[in-house]
Amino acid sequence: MRRLVSELQAQGCDVWAVSSTNEWVIRAAMRHFDIARDHILAAAVKIDSLRITDKLIRIPSGDGKPKAIRTAVKKKLDAAFGNSRWDADMLSVARHPFAINPNPDLKTMAEKRGWRIYFPKNDSIS
Repeated sequence: MRRLVSELQAQGCDVWAVSSTNEWVIRAAMRHFDIARDHILAAAVKIDSLRITDKLIRIPSGDGKPKAIRTAVKKKLDAAFGNSRWDADMLSVARHPFAINPNPDLKTMAEKRGWRIYFPKNDSIS
C-alpha cells in the first residue's frame, strides 16, 4: 500500500486516509505514507481546554465514511480501498472500488458487486 500511495501521489492524485480508528493512531501511521494531517478522516473527539471530552466529532465507519468524505473532499472518489464490511459504503461510492485483503464479509460483497479483490500476500487479484 505504501508503494501504491507513493505512486498515486507522484501522479498528482489527492490521497486521503479514512479510518474508524482514533485519529491519533492514524496520524502516526500516515507519516509513513506521507499523507498530510488534513487528509486524514478518522474517529475524533472534541478537545476542550486541552482535555479530551466525551463528545464525538466524527466516526467514519460504515455509512459514516462516505459522509466524512463528502464533507471534506467534496468530489467523486476515483478509487477507494477497504478490507472490511465497514468499508462497503465507502467502496460503493467510488468509481473504482478495491477490496484489499478483505475479511470474508467484504469478500462476499465484493464478489457480488463485481469489485476488484486483491490479496497482497500472494499477489492474487480477482
